[in-house]
Amino acid sequence: MPDKQARFLLELCKQVREPVRLTEDSDEQLLGDVQLRLPREGAVCRALAEASYDTNLGARSLKTAVEEVREKLTETYLDEEDEITEGGGLQAFALEEIGGEITVVRVS
Repeated sequence: MPDKQARFLLELCKQVREPVRLTEDSDEQLLGDVQLRLPREGAVCRALAEASYDTNLGARSLKTAVEEVREKLTETYLDEEDEITEGGGLQAFALEEIGGEITVVRVS
């Protein structure tokens, strides 16, 4: 279970690291240029699995949990005062597990 969770999290890290692309076609990517850090990957994966794993849904439940992490990242990303631009450089965020809850924080 944690191995699949880690795989989905690593996919998310890869996706959001792609550069921002402000186009009006299918290549548009507004959430980008993000370095997503997982300082305590094991704790994050365990918390997500414990909160979200459903034996009936299997890996799909874990994928859904990672989509919820993406939504939290998006909210934190959009809370920043900076305007979304292409070529703006990497912004660092970290996933943290606090009391079984996953939070996203901006890293300076």
